[in-house]
Amino acid sequence: MKPAVVPLSEGRVRLLAYAGALAMFAIQPPLDLWWAAWLAPVPWLMLVRPAAGLPRRAWRILWSAGFVHWLLAIHWLRLPHPATSIGWVLLSAYLACYLPAFCWLARRLTHAWHWPLVPAVAVAWMACEQLRGWVLGGFTLAAPGHTQWRWTQLIQAADTLGAVGISGIVMAVAAGIVGSWTTDGRRPGRRELTDFAAAGGVLAAALVYGGWRLAGE
Repeated sequence: MKPAVVPLSEGRVRLLAYAGALAMFAIQPPLDLWWAAWLAPVPWLMLVRPAAGLPRRAWRILWSAGFVHWLLAIHWLRLPHPATSIGWVLLSAYLACYLPAFCWLARRLTHAWHWPLVPAVAVAWMACEQLRGWVLGGFTLAAPGHTQWRWTQLIQAADTLGAVGISGIVMAVAAGIVGSWTTDGRRPGRRELTDFAAAGGVLAAALVYGGWRLAGE
């Protein structure tokens, strides 16, 4: 059964957008809560799920949350010289555009093209991250996939998927968590179980591949 669309208030959108911005910063140095990367995107993904309707100002809110996120994530740019603060602010303003772009693309895939949440989120995130690594010479720092360098078995998949692919796996798992929830108190149905199974399958496939690669060394 298709979930009913529940319009979100501006206050709710702002809360989720900024909560995601802070959580996604916390998984990077200096806090380095790398294990939380699998849950950190959840607030942003709550704005993508098919049951979420967004107000008109949501895109402006998402940009401002992205701006705050990048100001925190690349705060070290202001340290070498006072003049580098200009570049810090301008670069953060540019990078902030990728959050509304990700949400728009993921919602387009789920709402208009009726993709399941897990592949929609993974494809949208990887597309934006790949674009970020190419436009204006590229800026590839502070990606979710970079947080998982300690998990040796998982990151073996980077030899074929790259760091962008590891980010896609992280986002797919987070999407599976979000997709498995119901918003109306009913028991999880086929859609929710499919999202959860798809996320588990993606992670399991990456770990099986990683185990095979490590065993061959």
